[in-house]
Amino acid sequence: MDAPLPATPGHRVRRLGWTLLALVLAAFTVFESVKYGLPVIAAAVAGLVVPDLPRVLGLRRLGDWAARPWGPVVLLLVGALVDGVPLVVFVVGLGWSTRIATQRVLHP
Repeated sequence: MDAPLPATPGHRVRRLGWTLLALVLAAFTVFESVKYGLPVIAAAVAGLVVPDLPRVLGLRRLGDWAARPWGPVVLLLVGALVDGVPLVVFVVGLGWSTRIATQRVLHP
């Protein structure tokens, strides 16, 4: 096995940024979940878990897409800006965003 490369200052800054984003997103997800109750808690858990299902099922291309931030960004924008959209759409986007940020911290 090769030894890991030493972290550069830019790498450390990016990792710190992802860490801070993951903490803020996690805190906001928990806040919204506690505030609105069980359906929103279920949506938050779904946002955290469902993006990993394609990889578990062996669907690598779909798993690669699920690791990109565009899906949760769309859900966050739709949930925040479109009238009549249930809150769970926004919270699924929060959970999914939290999952992506956490993956970027743990697996750079």
